[in-house]
Amino acid sequence: KWQRQPVKEGDPSSTYGFCESEGNASTAFITLLVLLDLSALVLACVQAYRARDMNDELTESRWLGVACASWVQVLAIGAPVIALTRNQPVASYFVRSALVFLVCVSMLLFMFVPKMMLVYKKPQEAPKSSNKYSKQHVNTSQQELKRYQDRINQLEQSLKQASANEESKNSDLETPSNYSNYEGIEKFEDDITH
Repeated sequence: KWQRQPVKEGDPSSTYGFCESEGNASTAFITLLVLLDLSALVLACVQAYRARDMNDELTESRWLGVACASWVQVLAIGAPVIALTRNQPVASYFVRSALVFLVCVSMLLFMFVPKMMLVYKKPQEAPKSSNKYSKQHVNTSQQELKRYQDRINQLEQSLKQASANEESKNSDLETPSNYSNYEGIEKFEDDITH
């Protein structure tokens, strides 16, 4: 229902208008809307927490979490201020507009500014990630790969020597009497299984 109220009591020359609902339906709708918004905010915070260990270059969960935390701050400060300025139309309008602005801009800034900074940084200044896919882990994996390749080359040399020894003896498919060339294979199999 549309209503008009004077800005100052006893001064009918200055009034303001507003819509006011009648009955319990508006309270139910507002309660459901607030619960829906709060549950979406909590879900976003939980998902940002779960994705906190992902590489910063691939995800913005860290900044999503910061934006959600700023929303909680805006809600904690804004709700009481809205309640205090309820009967002052100019102040109420300003507070509501400022809250909408802060919520929208905080999300946009926390999403796009870190990405723009990452694009404009030099490659050697890129942030170090603290997760399992960091550069240190990749270097360790490359070192392990080199170690295994060296071991494979040694075993191939041992097999070539063993086959050359067998051909030189011209044995008739007998088992070789010297098993020292095959010890490396067993050791390599043990390295892989452990």
